[in-house]
Amino acid sequence: MTLNKLLKLLSTKDYLAIKNELANLFAADIAELLEQIEDKHSIVVFRLLAKDLAVDVFAHLTMKKQIALSKLTNDDELSEIVNELYFDDKIDFLEEMPANIVKNILKNSSENERRLINQFLHYPDSSAGSLMTTEFVDLKKHMTVAQALDIIKATAPNKETIYTSFCIDSNRKLEGTVSLRELILSPSDTVVEEIMCKEVLKVDTHDDQEHVVELFKKYDLLSLPVVDHESRLVGIITIDDVTDVVEKENTEDFHKLAAIYGNTKDKLLEGSVPNAVLLRLPWLIITLFGGMLAGGIIQVFEESLTSVIALAVFIPVIMDMGGDIGIQTSTIVIRGLATGDIKSGNIWKCLIRETLIGVTMGVVCGTVIGFVGQIWQGVPMIGVAVGGAMIATIAVSSVLGAFLPVLFNRIGVDPAVVSGPLITTIKDITGLLIYFNIASLVMGI
Repeated sequence: MTLNKLLKLLSTKDYLAIKNELANLFAADIAELLEQIEDKHSIVVFRLLAKDLAVDVFAHLTMKKQIALSKLTNDDELSEIVNELYFDDKIDFLEEMPANIVKNILKNSSENERRLINQFLHYPDSSAGSLMTTEFVDLKKHMTVAQALDIIKATAPNKETIYTSFCIDSNRKLEGTVSLRELILSPSDTVVEEIMCKEVLKVDTHDDQEHVVELFKKYDLLSLPVVDHESRLVGIITIDDVTDVVEKENTEDFHKLAAIYGNTKDKLLEGSVPNAVLLRLPWLIITLFGGMLAGGIIQVFEESLTSVIALAVFIPVIMDMGGDIGIQTSTIVIRGLATGDIKSGNIWKCLIRETLIGVTMGVVCGTVIGFVGQIWQGVPMIGVAVGGAMIATIAVSSVLGAFLPVLFNRIGVDPAVVSGPLITTIKDITGLLIYFNIASLVMGI
């Protein structure tokens, strides 16, 4: 079903046709349609869905749309939907809900689930505990394969994954893992302890989510057990939750690269205008003063510009090229630090490599601009001055782009912050100083 067709059916109130059309779509596709229509229409369409499908669709909606639909449903209807969500999706939803809605949902939950929800809601943000789900298959290590398979068959509909089961002892301490493949291929009277893998990767409830992401990437995991401080199994993290974390952190990194830096729960495209201004303005103010300083440098060399006005023609290209190279280099280094490709053992090798690349590009670009400047202006020394300044500016910008992220990382500041406006400001000032000093030296002005 297309968006136009859905809107047409809504305008004619042909709800039976809408219900039949939606029954043939995937939950993710229905959620995408709901995101594109007004809330008053979304709730109508949502109520046409079968219960199981409605739960799946709700889980695929953005938090903004979930909150909007929640306000348009009664408490019992909302509780029925939320209670059917996988536990980790339920926690994500409740974390964003007003206290009165959470209270009503908890009122309709079982005592055990209320205890678990309250426990999850108190885990630190960005911790493994806040990511995990309690819907997994746990097996006693002394069970037989036949008993284990019976448990999996009985509980599978309510579990987020059944491909890996987690083996525990009588005190719920994690002892190992066993795959569904291994269970199926083993004789039915085999004890689970004999076939389980005893070397288990695990994380603590308070471990940072970035550590979790690194483990998933390094070992190609589909799920990862989470234990408490006594090594008792309390939950698992699945690959879909890690994917959400990676997307969120990548978005934050892009914002930092643009110097949109701050703590907010509002999405940048949805938050208030004053909040957006407060996030973006500080670094722009720094850039503004940097630009004024660059203007002051031009004023200092005003006499040189007046005597050889052609020098002013090349100011934009000198500044732009230095900035472009600086941003390229800093982006590569920042990404290397974030992924772990750049470590203490190879950091100098990487920095020297990026510096050599910058110098090489500076020589090439400087030679080209020097030749063009000489032909264009008809003054050989202008070509020498511009070419030399280009080489030096690109080389210095490359060094700054490589070393500043490492320096900030060493002192505990997020290196993504140094890119964008900060690199631009520094290279503008250094580029102008290099250009005018070389021009003064070469041309004797």
